[in-house]
Amino acid sequence: MTLKETLLQELETADEELITAAIEWVRSRKHQTALPPASGVPIQRGAKLGDLLEFAGTWAGEDLADCLENVYATRSKTDFSAAPQPFE
Repeated sequence: MTLKETLLQELETADEELITAAIEWVRSRKHQTALPPASGVPIQRGAKLGDLLEFAGTWAGEDLADCLENVYATRSKTDFSAAPQPFE
């Protein structure tokens, strides 16, 4: 059985909510643009944190609202009530 046939078989028993989510995911993946290939030129970085402050508070793009909405929709809750025990 091919992957496509397996997917179609799974969709036969899925509820409408799952099918809607699957359609949205497939469409978003189809329309995603790939990153351009690396130029081979290293990124110039400053030697100090202060060198980066000129970029603080700026946003390059017109999708800030979409990005924030995505963060709020997909972030998980964290519990800080207990001290971490990394060696237990």
